[in-house]
Amino acid sequence: MSKCSCCGEEVGSAKVCPICGSTVVAKAPQTQTTVTGGSGNILQEIEKAKIKMIEDCGKSVTKIWVRNSDGAASGTGWRGHNDYIITNAHVVEGDNEDTYSRNVECEFSDKLKLGSRQRIKMNVVYYSRVEDIAILKPQSGTIPSEVPTLKITDVPTKQGEMVFTIGNPLHYKFTYTEGAVANPDYKRSGSKAKFDSLQTTLTLNSGNSGGPVFNAKGEIVGMATYSELQAQVDQVIDPLAILNGGDLLTEKTSYTEIMGYGFCVKSEAILAAIRSI
Repeated sequence: MSKCSCCGEEVGSAKVCPICGSTVVAKAPQTQTTVTGGSGNILQEIEKAKIKMIEDCGKSVTKIWVRNSDGAASGTGWRGHNDYIITNAHVVEGDNEDTYSRNVECEFSDKLKLGSRQRIKMNVVYYSRVEDIAILKPQSGTIPSEVPTLKITDVPTKQGEMVFTIGNPLHYKFTYTEGAVANPDYKRSGSKAKFDSLQTTLTLNSGNSGGPVFNAKGEIVGMATYSELQAQVDQVIDPLAILNGGDLLTEKTSYTEIMGYGFCVKSEAILAAIRSI
């Protein structure tokens, strides 16, 4: 039903309004439009994609428990190939750095609800302190199918590229952090490793070691390994020296982490280790 554009009366199909005599002008039906593609929507989509990527990668991450004669320690690992869990060699180190522990267990995320399979015993099937890589396999059975295998890419990273990791720092289980590539080909002084390290701005604490480092596509580009340490020499009072009449002050060397840089094993080193077994 048309209305007069002048007085608003309904005029049906008439061309001239019988009330005011104005010529009726047909109006196009109004439709509601939604504007998309704005910067806000784009940012929301990027955030959603990142959250999903982190959730997917997080399902592969495991907390590693190690028991030796001097106590227990923990670190991080992730499923990188078939039934293999990848981690650092120093995470599963035995009573000395030349040996690996015989008591290693992997604990998967509670979100997977694996029941009796939440924590399984592992054997070390590859161990290299030079490259700081260890590969674990279940003592019996297989890795639960709910734990996804992460894709390891051999495409070189670039300076400034965003990177992410999930680990178990300071006993905070399955914790996420992000940063960027600071130097894709860092050469560590005195290292005998065949492969360079990946220097990042990731904050790595004790327990992050062995965690997967992935790019925005969810592909593994490295593995969280260590933070640089800075030596500091302090003078301390020695109580025994007071009793024995010796020097009251002695020098003690301590080490502190240089915050701001996290160093990682590169993906090409991880792939080489997997191929070797």
